[in-house]
Amino acid sequence: MSTTPQSASDASPLVPLSRSKLILSMTILYLLFASDLWARVGINALLPVLQKDLQLTDIQIGMLGSAVLIGMISFVLPASYLADKWSRRGTVCLMGLTWSIGTILCGLVPSMAMLVLGRFLVGGGNSSYAPASVAMLTNWYPKKSWGKVIGLYNTSYQIGISGGLIVTGYLAAAYGWRTTFVIIGIPSLILALTALLIPAGPAKTAATIAKAPRVSIREALSVILKNRTLMSTALATTFFNITTASFLMFTPIYFIREMDMDVAKAASILGLMGLTGFAAMPLGGLILDAWYKRDMRCRGWFPAICLLLTAILFCAGYAGKSLLFMTLGCFTINMVPTCYHVITQEVVPARYKASSYGSLVIFLQLGGTIGSTLTGILSHSFGIQQALVWIQLSLVLSACCFLAAGLCYRQDFARAQER
Repeated sequence: MSTTPQSASDASPLVPLSRSKLILSMTILYLLFASDLWARVGINALLPVLQKDLQLTDIQIGMLGSAVLIGMISFVLPASYLADKWSRRGTVCLMGLTWSIGTILCGLVPSMAMLVLGRFLVGGGNSSYAPASVAMLTNWYPKKSWGKVIGLYNTSYQIGISGGLIVTGYLAAAYGWRTTFVIIGIPSLILALTALLIPAGPAKTAATIAKAPRVSIREALSVILKNRTLMSTALATTFFNITTASFLMFTPIYFIREMDMDVAKAASILGLMGLTGFAAMPLGGLILDAWYKRDMRCRGWFPAICLLLTAILFCAGYAGKSLLFMTLGCFTINMVPTCYHVITQEVVPARYKASSYGSLVIFLQLGGTIGSTLTGILSHSFGIQQALVWIQLSLVLSACCFLAAGLCYRQDFARAQER
């Protein structure tokens, strides 16, 4: 028997768009998300070259990664609230311009301290893009297809991260890390301006503004903090990103030190592993939608299963220097983001969707901040191989939190429909 309530809203979007506008808008958001991930994560292929040039320790490399995530934590709630209150289209454009300028500045700065500042600015720009863009997507598509749509949208991760790693590795080998930052930033700057082509939505009159529910920061935080599913998911993403940030930052260094690869090869191998997401993310979304028809608690339970499998595969991969096990681990972990994206949109009233995702980003990037620095410390003390094996314990903790989210999912879903 199904435990998922069905309603007419499942079959129709909140904000219908014509087919041509939908394709244009989806394409712009998709490419911008790829640009976001390239500026934030795809540049990790530069780290071995940058580390050698500036004579940085593993701990300093970890701190450099943390600077991006601290920038995201600092700006995500105000910017997400701005997206809900003001304009999601305007917020998307503003954030794209910010991370593009930050990326270009990273190639122009003279010192490690200024580089940290530049990466902080990149994080500030990245902070609210995903909350605002996913909130737009879930307005344009019916609820019954959210898993499929967000799974497809999340393949932009692989364009930005995997494609970015591969291209960045070759650019770094050819032009050096400074020029590469500038080359990445300029097209991103131009792309950010195309966000202004996205339809602004129905025009707001004085009457509709007066009738619309007012969203205050206090009210939004109250709704989010009292939501057990969202809080369990927030903790889950904290532990999740401890491992994923470590994987993306330190695996190229692991390949160079432990498997005798050069920079370009290390970046290419990691990028090719990440390309499994092109299959994993849509497949994860399809499985999530199919299981949802029988039991909505799968929103928490499915990612828990994926993470436990990933922990086993990554441990075996790093301990045994097995590219096969690492690649399989990439496949299973790439199914997870779609799950928590959908959760943030489903267990809160529609007017809080960007703020809900924004609150999750704080926890997500807090985990990344911890993971980057902690792995650097562990690597400095015990070696990079042991550091990357032991950091997989965080995936087990993440799985436990997702299981808890599944247990209270139905109650929070029902409460969101009442508001």
